[in-house]
Amino acid sequence: MPPLVVIDMQPHFEKSMPKVEETVIEHIQESKRQHDWIILVRITDCGEISDRIMNAVKEYDKVCVIDKEWNDGSNEILDCIGKQNISGEVLKVCGINTSACVADTVYGLHKHDEIKKIIILSDACACPVDTRHEETIKNFRELQKLEVL
Repeated sequence: MPPLVVIDMQPHFEKSMPKVEETVIEHIQESKRQHDWIILVRITDCGEISDRIMNAVKEYDKVCVIDKEWNDGSNEILDCIGKQNISGEVLKVCGINTSACVADTVYGLHKHDEIKKIIILSDACACPVDTRHEETIKNFRELQKLEVL
């Protein structure tokens, strides 16, 4: 199974995080059952990753926590994949905010030839405004290499 990339599950994003935190944890648990890598991405200056997310990966040895300065964390994710020797041809992506950090990161990853497929876990993505989430998911469906679940 592909690595799971979890974007910006930080309490700073209080309007979005409660909508999907439980679903993100379910995807983390599934990744752990499959012995897949989990890449947790956090944007600097917005606090730590939620305690519930960190507890879900506690004592799991295939976790990479990375920081990013901007919405697009694709370069940091690719660095992590390279350093940890993770197979990154296919990635599962979820997190918040769908129309900002998730979208910018997905579009950043989409540009790289080594990424063959990006699976968007839409049930584990959210925005403060639901229509922005829905519009972004619709746009994802139009791109090659992207699969929306």
